[in-house]
Amino acid sequence: LSASLMIRAGHENVAIKAFGADVCEMAQAARLTNLVDIAAAALTISGRDRSEFHSDNEMIRAAFSTSSLPTILADTVGRTLTEAYVETTSGWKQFCHIGDAENFKTQTGVRPAAIASLEELGANGVIKHGTLDEEDTYTWNVDTFAKMLGVTRQTVINDDLGFIAQLSPMMGQAAGRSLLDLIWSTILGAQTANWFSAGNGNLATTSSELTVANLGTAVAAMRSQRDTQGFDLSIEPAVLVVCPALELTARALLNSSELLGTDGVNGNPVQGIVKNLIVEPRLSNSTRFTGTSTTQWYLFGAPMARPVTVGFLRGAQNPTVETADADFNTLGIQMRVFHDYGVALGDEKAAYKA
Repeated sequence: LSASLMIRAGHENVAIKAFGADVCEMAQAARLTNLVDIAAAALTISGRDRSEFHSDNEMIRAAFSTSSLPTILADTVGRTLTEAYVETTSGWKQFCHIGDAENFKTQTGVRPAAIASLEELGANGVIKHGTLDEEDTYTWNVDTFAKMLGVTRQTVINDDLGFIAQLSPMMGQAAGRSLLDLIWSTILGAQTANWFSAGNGNLATTSSELTVANLGTAVAAMRSQRDTQGFDLSIEPAVLVVCPALELTARALLNSSELLGTDGVNGNPVQGIVKNLIVEPRLSNSTRFTGTSTTQWYLFGAPMARPVTVGFLRGAQNPTVETADADFNTLGIQMRVFHDYGVALGDEKAAYKA
């Protein structure tokens, strides 16, 4: 029934991914042509027949009182919403460490640069203890972000699939935007907090536009980072992030086999030096964010280097959809969409801003 509803709403690709081609063929063969038919089929699951009721109005009211119809609606909304959410938020996982919180209390993360190398075991066989200072850790916590939507008896009678065809994906995109807004507002504010600074070896300001030489400087700076004991951290640059105005420049630098230099020599020493490119419009969106510009660009290490941590409550990386009865004066159900997450700056040695 969920597959039927998804297909009717124009999300056949989501239905096939969720349930498989065989179930979708069965759903199409069932010929449930509207929401009223689906409500009747949901009522049948509960052991009741459409013929018991004098009208569709009465039958739909009974269907809402079962667990079947609310479950089908929530499952359909949840899957279409999650599909849109995942499509909206794919890029951040290329450089953000994913944290897991058991509750809403403050969590403590450890910067990889704080972990010293193993030491040779002496003749006495005693293993030395490692220590962590406050400067070697960072804190983060999760908060809840939520919205509600309702499906009424009138929606079913009118066969109004807008809540699945349009509203559900839009809410998924909105949930994704909320997460990305928090990630990039945290990064854009990092220079103010001196996380990006010349002292940390991860900030370039004067004459630092995106060029072959300056990208090479950024890569060298990240590869040269050492811990407090002078050990090399061997951080591999993984992601270059630019605003839309710099996209063509970035693609030319990373993909071109040859670039004509000022000395007339062909060749591109930075071709493929960074595997992933993210074009992030928030970097230049001065309407909604502070610290923006059309010339800044960033380099990040891989998630293992923990430049940024994105933490979720109990591992739930996607939004959750739950149903409940609507208010007493409304026949239908309400759905709440919520997501628990938080963002924190991690190891500054795995990030570079120009």
